[in-house]
Amino acid sequence: MAFHEDLFEAAIRKRDLIISKLKKFIDMYDKDIIKQFNEVQDFSNTKREDLYRPTKIAGIDGGSLPKSFLGFDLYFIKTYAIRLHLNEEKNEYVRGSTYKIADIDMLIPPGSLQDRITVYRQVTELRAILDSLKNNYFTLEDGSAESLISRPTHIRPRILNGLSEYSCEDIGKIVNKSFNDEFTSMGIKSLIEEIYEKEKKSDLNELAFKLELGEKFYYISEILKEITKGKELFFVTKTGRSNDFFNSSLSDQYIISMKTKVAGFITRSPLPLSKVVEESKTSFCGVSDLMDEVYLLTGYARLENFGPVLKVELLLPKFKAESISDPNKFYYEKLLQISSISVSGYPYVLSLAHQEAHIYLNTVEVIVDALGLGEEPTGREEIEIL
Repeated sequence: MAFHEDLFEAAIRKRDLIISKLKKFIDMYDKDIIKQFNEVQDFSNTKREDLYRPTKIAGIDGGSLPKSFLGFDLYFIKTYAIRLHLNEEKNEYVRGSTYKIADIDMLIPPGSLQDRITVYRQVTELRAILDSLKNNYFTLEDGSAESLISRPTHIRPRILNGLSEYSCEDIGKIVNKSFNDEFTSMGIKSLIEEIYEKEKKSDLNELAFKLELGEKFYYISEILKEITKGKELFFVTKTGRSNDFFNSSLSDQYIISMKTKVAGFITRSPLPLSKVVEESKTSFCGVSDLMDEVYLLTGYARLENFGPVLKVELLLPKFKAESISDPNKFYYEKLLQISSISVSGYPYVLSLAHQEAHIYLNTVEVIVDALGLGEEPTGREEIEIL
């Protein structure tokens, strides 16, 4: 047990040092900015019948887990768009249709497991977003806009500018065939496996990743086109790590959580999406030009006293963004809409989507056994310690 005792001893020795560092970081932020936190009457105190309530809402979340073996990798992906429709006679929401994707498969060719299944999951979420926007839902995505577009952060989408073998139109034709296939996460996978079988090479990872990224940015371009037509897309997260509001070593959400307790919000003027995710611009599928026509409004909000602090972002068309004379008023009105569909300070439809999309590790193990792969070597088998 000595290996446990060593960590306990380290914790005892360094406790005061860790706590002092945390307190120091909390105080290292622009205190004038926190004064801009607009305290408002608890959103939940506003009568629900006095609020604008969207007639159709969609909440989207996705989950993924890898399972590595010595000779191959499996991925598990689930994404749900939970949809609610307002029954105006009863003034309550009822469940509508659900757009869902559940996929289990081998990663081919093997390699870059974490990055690639991240892209696979993102593609499923983008498909759910696109379908919801096209069907005129008030759409909320769990997470941040920048994260969905930019991650994996060390892979720059400009590599798609050199994807000469396949155009945006080529990829679009392939992936649209599986758009409504709820058991396929990545439509371009069929082409990748076809190339892999013909070439019989193990060095196709770069092309595979380009094609997978190509599918992702094809869907991003389609979503941006919907937004340029006048539609809006919300992103909501409780666990954001960005720190560009307060310029601190700690996240903006943490600072607001520590320094305020009442309902309120802070925001700023919207910016062109192309400036926010500049490193993710690519000419592929016309994404760079579309990013100039879509703006991102960012802020933080607590929808009820002592509730969670949320990062709430809104993608909206340029013509709407340029017409905003008072960002605070505009943002507040959007928060009222979200508050009207929230429970305990968080959008209820996103809570439902998160529950549906969560993948449990024990479920993965049961499925692996059911597939007859439980005895496959992983290379990490436990070694009995005598």
